[in-house]
Formats: sequence, C-alpha cells, structure tokens
Amino acid sequence: MKRWMCGILFSTISLFASPRIEDSIVKIYSTVLEYNYQIPWSPPTTDRYTGSGFIIEGNLILTNAHVVTDASFIEVRSGNSNERYEAFVKVIGHDCDLAVLEVEDPKFFEGKEPLKISKEIALQREEVQVYGFPMGGVGLSITKGIISRIEIGSYIHSNAQLLISQIDAPINPGNSGGPVIAEGGEVVGIAHQGFRIGQSIGYMIPIPIINHFLKEVEEGSYRGFPKSSMTTQVIRNQAMRDYYSLDSDMGGLLVKYVPENYFLHDILRPGDVLVGVDGHMLDRFGYIEYDELNFRLPFSYLILMKYFGDEIELDLLRDGEMIHLTTQVDFSLHGAPLVKEKEFDKAPTYFILGGMVFHPLVGNFLDYSRMLLFPDLTYERFWGKVNDRRDEVVILARVLGDMVNTGYQHLENEIVEEVNGHPIRNIRDMIDIFESCDDPYYTILTKSDTKIILDRERVLKRNSKILQRYFIPSDRSADLRGGAAR
Repeated sequence: MKRWMCGILFSTISLFASPRIEDSIVKIYSTVLEYNYQIPWSPPTTDRYTGSGFIIEGNLILTNAHVVTDASFIEVRSGNSNERYEAFVKVIGHDCDLAVLEVEDPKFFEGKEPLKISKEIALQREEVQVYGFPMGGVGLSITKGIISRIEIGSYIHSNAQLLISQIDAPINPGNSGGPVIAEGGEVVGIAHQGFRIGQSIGYMIPIPIINHFLKEVEEGSYRGFPKSSMTTQVIRNQAMRDYYSLDSDMGGLLVKYVPENYFLHDILRPGDVLVGVDGHMLDRFGYIEYDELNFRLPFSYLILMKYFGDEIELDLLRDGEMIHLTTQVDFSLHGAPLVKEKEFDKAPTYFILGGMVFHPLVGNFLDYSRMLLFPDLTYERFWGKVNDRRDEVVILARVLGDMVNTGYQHLENEIVEEVNGHPIRNIRDMIDIFESCDDPYYTILTKSDTKIILDRERVLKRNSKILQRYFIPSDRSADLRGGAAR
C-alpha cells in the first residue's frame, strides 16, 4: 500500500502527442524490499510495483524516487515495446522525490530521443498533458489538464516542504514519474502524488525543483535542498509591531527558535525580526513577491532553492536596529530533525541486550495508532530538538521474555534517558556505555521515570541464548556491527 500515493490518470485524447514523445516514455517495474520495524531483525519481504518515467539527455531515465525506493531489482520498457531491460539507480533524491536511472544495454535507447526539460515554470491556468502507465490498462495513457495552483506543499514520500504544482487531473497508481508536458513539447513537471478524496486534485513536481535536482546530478553528487528549520511568528498586532519597532509599511517575522545544528543558529537569535532575505522584503505574513514567478511565496522558498555552499543575505531588526548579515548555507549544519521523518534504502537499526530491544525512533516506526497510544514518542517526533547533548531519540521498543528480564516484560516504547547515569546522545553512544560498563549492574532510566536494573554478568551469559530462542541472527543490525556478527 505504501506506493499508491502517486500515479496518474485515465486515457483521453492527446493534444500535443507525437511519436517522438511517446517513444521516450518509460514503464518501470520495481521489485522492492519491505522491512518490518516491529521486528527489525527479520529479513525483508518483497513486493512489486510499477511506475512511469521518461528518457532525458545522457541516456538516463528520470522518475520519482518512491517508484524505485528500496528496489532490489528494476526493469524498464519503452512505450513502443514490450521488451524489458534491467535498470539501476544512478542518483536518488528522497527529499524532492526524484531519481535518475541508467540502463547498461545501449539497445534500449536506440531510436529514442530524450525529452527536453523546460527552463521556465508552468504558470497557473497553463494547459498541460500528462503521460504515463496508470492502472486501468496496459498501454500508454495521455491526459490533459491545467495548472490549478502553485505553492509550498508537502511531498508525501519524504514530508519535505517544497514547491509543488496542483493540476486538475486525477492521480492513480502506476503513473508516478510520468512527464507533464506543455504545448511545444517541453517537460514542465513530473506527476507524483494525489488525493483519494476531493475531485481532480493531483500534483506535479515543478521545473525549479527538477532543475535544482538535475544540476546536482550533473555535478556528480546530490546533497538535497536546504531546509527552513527555524520557527517564526507572524507579527500582526499593533502593540507587538510597536514593541519590535516595525514601521507601518514594514513586514517581518519574529524569530522564535533556531536549531543548534542549523546554519543560521549563530546568525539569528530568538527575538530578532527577519525582514528580508537576499534583498527581497517580507510582507506581514512572511511572504515575498517573486517577479519571475508573478506570485507570492513564503520566504522559505529562497532558502530551499539555494545550493549548499551558496551565500545567503539576511536583513533583520535586532533591538530596534536594522542589521544586514551574510553567511554560508552549510551542509554540515543542515538542520536535521531529532526524529527522522522516514528512512529509505536501508534495513532498520536495532540493538538487543538481555532481551531488551532498542532502536532509534524514526518515522517508519510511528504509525497513527502508535502516535495515539504513546504521546511521548509523538512529542519527540514533532517538537523534539537536537542539542549538544542529544541528536537521536533511543527507545526501548519491547522486551523479549527471559528470566533475566523478569518484571520488565510489559515495557514497550519507552524513551531511554540514561544508562548507568550517563545521558544518551544516540544509539551508538548507548552501546558504548553498555560495552564499557564494569559495574555489576546495568541501570537504565526512561523518560517516564521507569528504572530498569539488570545483573550485568547474567545478561552477558543469557544474551546468546535469548537470541537463539527468538531466531535472531545478531544482537545488532549490520550498520552497528562494524565487524562480524555477534
């Protein structure tokens, strides 16, 4: 079910179709690995999904990241052939839900021309066509619609907030990654998600996001889109505007919080009023008029469209004084959240000691019911903050019953705060504390003030037996081993 988020459209008449375009549309078949975060040591199951893509310059295929995420095997065929060729992921950008595939056999590209990608964003009310292989048939489907809306929105695959364009065409499974083409034959977007509810609400990835991704691909590495990780407050009340020395014609946002691991942490302070970014002045709601786009967007658009290494200029009011500052968009300080929204292309991380199953808290683990039942986990996901003492939430997910852990077997989803008096920065830090311990007891303290005391010698003697009893091949995931399995 996880891949149904995207896809698109039913068959209709083509207005801009040509044999050249149709020959360059690709159907993608992915065999994917699906991991169970409730049993993190278990091998993945496999499933099969289909999606769409299209040929671009350099004998490459552009598609959605979610079409090939966790793929162990990929095949492609073109719109004018049933013959399949093996494909491989060359670059994947999970934040922007884009991926580039390559096919080693040059025969696949014979007689096909790459589609040209526009340099200009398709604006509201512009007519477009969508190509792909949705459910409901076997052949290529072509539909038409218009651009309904352009704004900053959530990409379902990653939960990233990026520029997104709404189109008035339904989205169905199977057409994810298909090109959206404007009159003249240039690609102006890539279909990627839609709503089950509502009428004719579909979304495409617009040109600024596509070209940002492809520029990094061309340069040989993908580092993604900078985030706007700080939190701000709108200043509308007149008394508040007077307090912060905002003139009647000035806009601006009150800076409330800047994460410690964010490149603006040492530049902005809580209490500053951000009034301009790169020479663009904010209105009272934090929006900026973009002349080249002919509409308004939040100021965060200027940040997310930067490349890591670029400079950014800020104008702000601090204690009533106007200040102009310049800094670099630093990849090492990109504002990663305390709890990752989702993990991709990897097995779950876990560690087991005395039947206690520990792992980092990640979005893959937190389904809707678990968020309702365990509010501490929900709080950390949405409001937990990285600081110099903690950059990951470690949880005791469950306890595998054994005589050594009697009395604790009811515990689940407890946030680990300390081990033997040491605060826990992340799971590797916790493992180091356990393995360097020479006390007779392991003492674990959770956020709910639950105390767990285990006999160290008994735990070490029982550990391998517990693993054997529950058919667990190792006491830790491969990414934590470093060497041979234990």
